[in-house]
Amino acid sequence: MKKILSVILALALMPMAFPCSANAATLQESEQLWEASSNSPVMATSTTEYAYSIGHDFGMNIPFVNDHAGDCTISVTHASTVYGMLGYTSYYNFDPTYEYLRGENPAGTDRLGSSIVYIDGHANYDNIICGDTVDDSDHQCGAYYLTDFTSTSSGYTYAGLQDRDLSGVKLFTFVGCNTATNNVNLCTSAEDGGATCVVGFTDTINGLTTEGQNWKKAYNNALGNGKTVSAAIADATTRHPNCNLGDSAKTYGDASINIALNNKSANLTTESDMSIITTEKIIPFDFSSVVNGEYVPLEEVKTEYAGIIQLMSKRDSKFDLSQYKVLANGYFGDDGIIKVRYYLDDIETSAVIVFTVVDGKIVSYSDSFDNSVKNENERKEILNARTTFDQKELRSANYVPEQISSKYNVESDTGRYYYDFSDNTLYYITDVVYSLPGSNACGMTEVRTPIKVF
Repeated sequence: MKKILSVILALALMPMAFPCSANAATLQESEQLWEASSNSPVMATSTTEYAYSIGHDFGMNIPFVNDHAGDCTISVTHASTVYGMLGYTSYYNFDPTYEYLRGENPAGTDRLGSSIVYIDGHANYDNIICGDTVDDSDHQCGAYYLTDFTSTSSGYTYAGLQDRDLSGVKLFTFVGCNTATNNVNLCTSAEDGGATCVVGFTDTINGLTTEGQNWKKAYNNALGNGKTVSAAIADATTRHPNCNLGDSAKTYGDASINIALNNKSANLTTESDMSIITTEKIIPFDFSSVVNGEYVPLEEVKTEYAGIIQLMSKRDSKFDLSQYKVLANGYFGDDGIIKVRYYLDDIETSAVIVFTVVDGKIVSYSDSFDNSVKNENERKEILNARTTFDQKELRSANYVPEQISSKYNVESDTGRYYYDFSDNTLYYITDVVYSLPGSNACGMTEVRTPIKVF
């Protein structure tokens, strides 16, 4: 059902974004201007506030995975649509040059210093790539955390953030692996340059899987519906918990801002069958008292998560905390999310409840139907299937697609078992992290090998 709704939303949004021929003479190479169509829910008003959404299709389709593993243009198109509906003069570009990134918007200020900047690409703490060095040698470019720079090892030419005036930026989003890693990074450079709010990620992210694409769409939809940046991250993570973007999202500056112009709202609907329940009483939570960004067994942190354990025990009289792991991510002061995920022994499952924390208090949680396996025979059958696969078929389970190994440097391939309650299938998933030749910019995808349908 989620996939059908995703397609419906994508089709519904398609007529809202197209190049404006009347302004074609003013557009830069490969740049498009979002323009409201007659059937847009909100008619955008052209303003002197500009939004730029930038990302490239790196051209990978991974077997066994229903996604576009290298296509950043999906989220770029949607982001541009949302920002246009909010009243910004909104541009998007799939194939920028370094001159474009270093250039100016129509107001004569730095393009990367516009009100809203959204870049989706392969990245690391110091750079984010907007073109493909293998397939697109004329557009080997990206943004760099220091000054303008050309790499002799990769051939990339960068627009340095320290050479741009970013004082007019309301929100700069770097959707890429490790963009918020280390004490000095792309996000800190943007914040130091004057950006009001910056969003990045502290780890490798699977943002180009189907669920990752849905997270990015939900994030921008929430912004379009008038939510703050902090609330938009929580909303996207709650609705799409089975990708890792919410696990490592981090904000810099003021994430309490609302980017809508003149109180506009795009009135967008995020496809999700997840409902969100407000907690009946205040449950305090301190992110500084727990490990952030990684799953730990819930029974090992009973004191720190006592309020959540009490709530979950009340919801389910058969709740067994030994079958759960928990992850916390405080990404803006005392704001953040907590994921409580159900496991079948060492098998990760899609059953997860997400708690939203605002000002150090748990205020809501996702109402996930009871996915846990209570039938012991069913549980044994799943575990036996895992054991059989371990013994007989794991020889080729850590599958790295030829599209990646022939084109990029494989940094790691890590396997894990995963039971998906949406299709009652046990999978072996290989998480593949790869880097671009001559560069530390990396990407991540997952390859799902179905083991058995139950």
